[in-house]
Amino acid sequence: MRIEFKNTLRISLFILGFSSLATQVFLIRECFSVLNGNELVIGIVLANWMLLTGAGAYAGRLFGRMKGKISFLLFLQFLFSLLPILMMLKIDLWKAMSLPSGSIPGLIPVIRSMILFQMPFCLLNGFLFVAYVHGLSDLTGKNASSGSYATESLGGMIAGLLVNVFILKFSGMFDGLRILLVINLLVCMLFSITCGIRLLKFIMVPVCFVFMALPFFCGS
Repeated sequence: MRIEFKNTLRISLFILGFSSLATQVFLIRECFSVLNGNELVIGIVLANWMLLTGAGAYAGRLFGRMKGKISFLLFLQFLFSLLPILMMLKIDLWKAMSLPSGSIPGLIPVIRSMILFQMPFCLLNGFLFVAYVHGLSDLTGKNASSGSYATESLGGMIAGLLVNVFILKFSGMFDGLRILLVINLLVCMLFSITCGIRLLKFIMVPVCFVFMALPFFCGS
C-alpha cells in the first residue's frame, strides 16, 4: 500500500502540472474572447498567475506541520478538480452582468477582477505542489523536490501539446474543461483508494462519480 500511494502522489503531481497548464491556456483564450484580444490583459493574467501560485507555494510550507494530512490533501485535490470550470463560469457571468456588448473594461477593474478569479485556483495550485513534495519526501525518506518538479513539468508539456493541437482544434473550451474535471476526479478516486483510509474511499468514490456526471448534463 505504501508503494501504491507513493505512485499515486507521482500521478497526482503529473496531473497537477497538466491541469495547471491546460487551465492557463483556457483562461488566456477566454480573456481574449471576453476582453476583445487585449494583450495587456494577458500580461496581467500571467503576472497574477506567477504571484498567486508563488504565494500558494509559500503557504504550502505549513503542510508539513498539519495533522490529518491525507484527508486534507484529498479535500484540496477534490476542490482543485472543480475550480477550473468554476473560474471560467465566473468570467462568463462577469461578462454577462458587468460588460456591455462591445465594451472593454478599464485597467483597474480588470486587475481587481482577474485577481479574484484566479486567486482560488492559483493559490491551491501552488499549495498542492508543495504538499505533494512533502508527501513524497516523507514516503521516500529523501528530498523529492527535483523529481516532483520534473514530473509536474512533464504534465504541463503534454497538456500544452494536447490542448492546443487536439482539444481546442476538435472541441470547445468547455468540452476540454469537462475532460479536465473527469481526469482530476479520477485522481481523487485513486487517491482515496490507495491512501489506506477506508472511510475516505467509501465517501469519495461515489461523490466523484456524481461530480463527473453533472457537467455532461449541462449545456456548454
